[in-house]
Amino acid sequence: MNSRQQKLLGYCYDLLARRRYSIREMVTRLEARNHKSSDPCSEDELRQILEGLLKANLLNDRDYASFYLESQLRRKPVGPMKIKMQLRHRGIDEDIIKQVINAAQLDALQLARDLLGKKTRLYTAAQLRDRKVQARLLRLLAANGFAAATAGRALRETLIPFPSDAEEDCQSP
Repeated sequence: MNSRQQKLLGYCYDLLARRRYSIREMVTRLEARNHKSSDPCSEDELRQILEGLLKANLLNDRDYASFYLESQLRRKPVGPMKIKMQLRHRGIDEDIIKQVINAAQLDALQLARDLLGKKTRLYTAAQLRDRKVQARLLRLLAANGFAAATAGRALRETLIPFPSDAEEDCQSP
């Protein structure tokens, strides 16, 4: 391995010391760093660096996806659709995404309830009866990767103590 490759390999180690990277993220970073260099490495030399990182198991998309899923759910409850989109954006293969999400056995309904539980504390009971607030909460769930059916069910279950005005009108004699 020549000195140019060793410099780039050291750069990869520095990056990996701070956080995990998917293979595509590392390729992007490595190519950008190589492009800025006054004496860039060839494609074959870059491929050798990546193969070394893969052999040392420093880059592994399956491990990255599992770690990303766990860390994302620790920060904030999000739905499976958002996690899939984020992993696709990071260059993870569709098969790996499906395997990781299936292995995690996500309960989307419970995650949606958890997110709603945090947000409904910000509103009064009267505000939660308002259709506009309910629509805002549904949009929040949709933006966080929950299917419409899951979002609707979670909202209904969360707002049972706070029926909408229309339901109250139907129940009056």
